[in-house]
Amino acid sequence: MLEGTGLRELPSGLEGLAALQHLSLARNSWLTRLPEALSTLTALRVLDLEGCPALTALPEWTGTL
Repeated sequence: MLEGTGLRELPSGLEGLAALQHLSLARNSWLTRLPEALSTLTALRVLDLEGCPALTALPEWTGTL
């Protein structure tokens, strides 16, 4: 979980977590975008973005979650 950590951007290497099913980024009020590299997480079923007000747009791939 990376919730409430004050992230501005996601750390590199997350795309290597192919079996990841749940990613919580909640309460990261400075997070402004999600990298396209996350689209490679084919097992991802839950992406929690609650409390991320600076995130104003979602990539198209998030519609497949």
